[in-house]
Amino acid sequence: MTVFAGTVYGGYFGGALGVILLGLLGLGLGNLKVANAVKTVLSLVTATVTALVFGLFGPVSWVFIAVCAPAGLLGGFLGAKVATRLPVTPLRWFIASFGVLAAVYLALFA
Repeated sequence: MTVFAGTVYGGYFGGALGVILLGLLGLGLGNLKVANAVKTVLSLVTATVTALVFGLFGPVSWVFIAVCAPAGLLGGFLGAKVATRLPVTPLRWFIASFGVLAAVYLALFA
């Protein structure tokens, strides 16, 4: 249920969906590499469903979609490849540090 709530949030706002999903999946699955792979697939599904829903029921900048969708797919594919090659402990520290820095930045400047 929490993953569903996270994807609904991510579909509407888009911000920090990867961090939210990785945190939830990491707690539930216990394996960071598997959680990262599942997060990538869920992000793809969330973005696809969001684009379809907004495309049917709201104004969409299709030029923006045409540029961002392939870039997001490529980034997700390459990110997953890199993440599978990294040791778990440094990856975990990087993700946690990035999440804290993003939260501090958003708290101060958003």
